[in-house]
Amino acid sequence: MMRKLLCLITCIIFYSQIFAQQSAAVKQKKHNIFFLKNNGRYVNERDSADYICVISEPDSGSTLYGANEFYKDGKQKFIGKSSKSEYLSPEGQCICYFPNGNKKSVEEYKEGKLDGICYYFYPNGKIYVSKEFHQTEAKGNSVTGDINSDYFIKDCIDSTGKVMVKEGKGHFMGYDDDFKYIEEEGPINKGVRDSIWAGRDVGAKITFTEQYVEGKLISGVSTDSTGVKYTYTQRMVAPQYKGGAKALYEYLGTHIRYPDNAKRNDVQGTVILGFVVKKDGTVKDVKVIKSADAQLDKEALRVVNNSKGWLPAMYYGKPANIYYSIPINFALSQN
Repeated sequence: MMRKLLCLITCIIFYSQIFAQQSAAVKQKKHNIFFLKNNGRYVNERDSADYICVISEPDSGSTLYGANEFYKDGKQKFIGKSSKSEYLSPEGQCICYFPNGNKKSVEEYKEGKLDGICYYFYPNGKIYVSKEFHQTEAKGNSVTGDINSDYFIKDCIDSTGKVMVKEGKGHFMGYDDDFKYIEEEGPINKGVRDSIWAGRDVGAKITFTEQYVEGKLISGVSTDSTGVKYTYTQRMVAPQYKGGAKALYEYLGTHIRYPDNAKRNDVQGTVILGFVVKKDGTVKDVKVIKSADAQLDKEALRVVNNSKGWLPAMYYGKPANIYYSIPINFALSQN
């Protein structure tokens, strides 16, 4: 669930040599290669990754990039299109696969967001649930409060074939990504959450109960492993710089000093940094994910390491350490 918050970032561009079994035509295309962990965090080395994402230049006559993800054993994890080459921004129909090769989901995207009817499957290949996403007409079914992520649950079937939700009405059970346990369950009415829901997050070691009215989360109470309770009206609130993105880029613009040598040699580019916003609002583990130039990298690291005033993420009402990434563009005017 937490991986949804994570920002998409890029690694360096080079010719892919990872999947030699691909056709010669694919081999000759220019690729962006991403190395990722299962929680969505990007890493610099293939050996540290759980899977690999490859974004290829568009086919002739197309503006969309080819997007493929592979498990470390080379099996297909994801196939679709991306509107961006620097990071994965899905477009149109995209298909995900379980490690056993069966379909995990068939999703529809518009401008990087889910839009339309999407289907999700059990690891054995049987249909699990169908959801209808609406970017502008949603009614608050999202755990983040972002209406662009909202959806209506149309139908849901349990692993034995029993219908749990039909035409937007019934009792829904939501599983973790690996279908090892039930994360949440509760009544569905007119396609959205209603009444009392309950669940748990194994990773965060919390249990929770929530009250919904026509899809809107009215209140929630979570209990951590020590018995401490927290109240909330949004399950997840992402970390942000105090004052928002505008304030963050004002800070960067004010404090970044373009390295003299880079300026003299007309060195430009975008540095992408990844770091953790801690529970207390400080940043740690600031690292270069995409390098532009050693001088520019060093300056970007300096400024972000010195940044203050971050608001931590809130996860089920409790402050949480969350990974964050940011692109910093170094550009010289023609004058």
